[in-house]
Amino acid sequence: YAHLPLAQVLVEDYSKRWNIEMDPQTQVATAVGCTQALYCALNGLINPGDEVILLEPAFDIYHAQVKMAGGKCVFVPLRPQSSNKGQEKLGASSIFQLDLAELEAAITHRTKVLLLNTPHNPTGKIFSRDELEGIAKIAQNYPNLVVISDEVYEHLIYEPEEEPHISMATIPGMFDQTLTLSSSGKTFSCTGWKVGWAVGPEHLVKSVIAVQQW
Repeated sequence: YAHLPLAQVLVEDYSKRWNIEMDPQTQVATAVGCTQALYCALNGLINPGDEVILLEPAFDIYHAQVKMAGGKCVFVPLRPQSSNKGQEKLGASSIFQLDLAELEAAITHRTKVLLLNTPHNPTGKIFSRDELEGIAKIAQNYPNLVVISDEVYEHLIYEPEEEPHISMATIPGMFDQTLTLSSSGKTFSCTGWKVGWAVGPEHLVKSVIAVQQW
């Protein structure tokens, strides 16, 4: 269950930013850091043999957590692009590109979760609205596919006007298919203070609560 004083603050924040009404008692689960929130989510959502798509390179705990939950990792690369000689140097968001056809080709009848990380660790890439809408279009073709969106770096944006963070849950039609994870550690530069959470539709938040109820 959620720690209600924290859940209430979170709901006020997300409701304002996402322009959606949320219930702190049913649409938030709090955890001992985002790592535990992810652990609970994966164990609550996947069964042994289910596949989880990871965008590579990926944060190193993802692979281990999928394996601990009995799942199988399927890797789809973010392919680096190079700028032409003499052109302005590209930033991480432009250098690392996801091939949407390659992503869709990786989905099978066993695929249960797409684990998205934006802003991305370790590259620093921030997925654009066009990219998220492309991913969403694919995800919506598979209604049993859940997008777990790890957004712990959402507030650490250097140029928010040029490269804003956009939550996958705000893409039209994706709220009910997305479980969003974040934490206070990265935002407040206190990573030893393990306070994390999962927010989203009740049926996905229940998957977190089902694994650990306190």
